[in-house]
Parts: sequence; structure tokens; C-alpha cells
Amino acid sequence: MPKFGDVPSWVGAIGTVGALGVSLALIYLQGKDRRKDRMEQLASQARLVSAWTEEPLIDVKPYPQLVTVVENGSNQAIHQVSISLQLGVRGKFHRWLASMGPNEVREVRLSIPASPRSNLIMPQVAFVDASGRRWLRSGYQLREPTGKDMAEHWRQHPGSYQSEDEHPTLWSGKTGDNPVTRQRHGTSGPPRPRDHLAGLREHHRVSGAGSSTGGAAGRWRRR
Repeated sequence: MPKFGDVPSWVGAIGTVGALGVSLALIYLQGKDRRKDRMEQLASQARLVSAWTEEPLIDVKPYPQLVTVVENGSNQAIHQVSISLQLGVRGKFHRWLASMGPNEVREVRLSIPASPRSNLIMPQVAFVDASGRRWLRSGYQLREPTGKDMAEHWRQHPGSYQSEDEHPTLWSGKTGDNPVTRQRHGTSGPPRPRDHLAGLREHHRVSGAGSSTGGAAGRWRRR
């Protein structure tokens, strides 16, 4: 036990405590790095799943259609796929896509009661990856959702209409909206996988040129 005034003993004790603190800090940082690496591994497939909107089909009858594209750019299937779109007074829509195969691209034409009031529409996509882990992507943000997150994702809202029953296109049973698988223009095989962030950067670069979707539509062949 060091005595008061025994300077060398106090210096030695302080050095020991300091070394212990540094060791604990290194252990914490190493654990943090391992957790980050593990999350990167867990999200390796999920990062290759993306969704975006293209130029709406305004002249389609009886209602305009908002074109949403979902891409599984990975080499494994994803399951329980669904999209949600918030269109303000037009309503909040949810559509179910079930499972998607490796490198599959699926188009959903969503009937809406009137033309969208904004070009800045970012669909939210939920899915379960090949390992059974559920993910939710909203734009650049990818996360493992809570139960509350999923309840909000699945929830529909009639917007300015008095009720869901009064809304003419909220339910796909009224409009027959069905997802359609399609291929990239000029190819005979499945679409190539691409990184989600690269796709979004491309999407927003087109948006800055005057349209949020018009440039992307030209690279696809609609069926």
C-alpha cells in the first residue's frame, strides 16, 4: 500500500491504471470493429436490393400509373418482398411482390387517382434475405426493422379521401395492379447485379437533369 508522499509508488500506480485504461479502450475498439465487420457481412446481400420510381404513365386509362422498379441485384433469392409508397393526398400504398429470384428485376405499375404532385418519390422496400434476416430500405438507409417499422410499412392510408373504401385505387383488387418481371434492354439473360448506391446515384443524377425518372426509363424495355 503506497504511503502518502511516496511519489514513485503513486507514479507506478497511475501508470498501471493508465495502461489498464488503454487496454480496455483497445478491446472496446476491436469489438466495435468486429461488430461492424459482422454487420457488413450480414448486409452483403441486402445492399444489392433496391427500388426506385420511373416516369409515371399519365395517359393510361382509367387511372395514371406510377412505375416502380424493384431489383434484386444479388445471386440469391429474396422473400416476403413488398413496397410502400407515400404519395401525400393521393394516399399511402402498399403492394406485395412475394419472392424474387437471383438478379430479377420486377416492375410494379401502381394505379393512382391522379398524377403525382411531386417527382421526388422514394419507394420503401421490405424483404427477407437468403439467411432469413429481414431488412427495410428507404433510399440510402438500410436497416433491420422493428415490429413498429413493419407495421408502418404495411399500413395503407387513403390520403385526402374519407375512407379506404372511397379511395378508387388504394387496393390492388380494384385495379388489377400486378408486378411484371422484365429484362434490361438489349439483353437476353437475367439483369446484371449492381450496387444499390450506384443505382441511386445514377437515379438522382437523372433527377437533377429535370426528371426523377425519365432517363432511367430509356434504359429499359417495358413488357
